[in-house]
Amino acid sequence: MERRVERNTNDIAAIYEFLTKHDSKLADHSRQLKAIRRTLDSHGRTLDSHGRTLADHSSQLSAIRSTLADHGRTLDDHSSRLKTIQSTLADHGGQLTEILKRLPPVA
Repeated sequence: MERRVERNTNDIAAIYEFLTKHDSKLADHSRQLKAIRRTLDSHGRTLDSHGRTLADHSSQLSAIRSTLADHGRTLDDHSSRLKTIQSTLADHGGQLTEILKRLPPVA
């Protein structure tokens, strides 16, 4: 009986030592996981911030694209008007040539 009590005591001591080591490892792992979680949370906040910045840039680029399209239409209108003016000047140039032909020569 005494041997059995001693063996049980030794077994209990071995189990206690085993659990103590694992408890220590568990505490270390828990600290490491908390550090990883904090790092991931920080990265998540950074990515969220970048996402908001990208959304702002996207909105700004859309506004710029719209402004450039407006300018393109304005330039098209100016080009059309300039063609009309060129045509009108060409017509007037032809008329001026006819008028100059009719004038008496300058002495």
